[in-house]
Amino acid sequence: MAVALAACVPVPSGNQPSSRPLAIQHAANVEFDQLLTALRQQAGLGPLRHNAQLSQIAKAHAADMTARRFFSHTTPEGVGPMARAVGAGVTGCGIAENIAQGQKTTQAAFEAWRGSAPHRANMLNPTMQSYGLGRDGVHWVMVAYRSC
Repeated sequence: MAVALAACVPVPSGNQPSSRPLAIQHAANVEFDQLLTALRQQAGLGPLRHNAQLSQIAKAHAADMTARRFFSHTTPEGVGPMARAVGAGVTGCGIAENIAQGQKTTQAAFEAWRGSAPHRANMLNPTMQSYGLGRDGVHWVMVAYRSC
């Protein structure tokens, strides 16, 4: 599997709750899906399908960063996006991950990624087929996936 990674510059933010009600998480996913689909359409690309399993992987990494107070694609033990996906039973030929810290809204996280060349490239990667979005506290994670 190939891995494409991009890191985000943290944005300072006040304290926010580390867990979000399911309805709010769903609303964030719907909003992000609309923003991502519009961006991809502007680039002449089809939409990525939302994948609940990828969202669980993204949410788990966001929660881990919040709980252990780190900000990286790789855990302190050296576990990266591909290993997290495989550990959750997801195998394929490509994983891309965007992370962000400190944005207060779905749109703010999306705009931060859209404004960064590596993050934008992950969102516009024509080989990716699906994605998941997770948030915990001030941490956002988007995981994109390509099957073999």
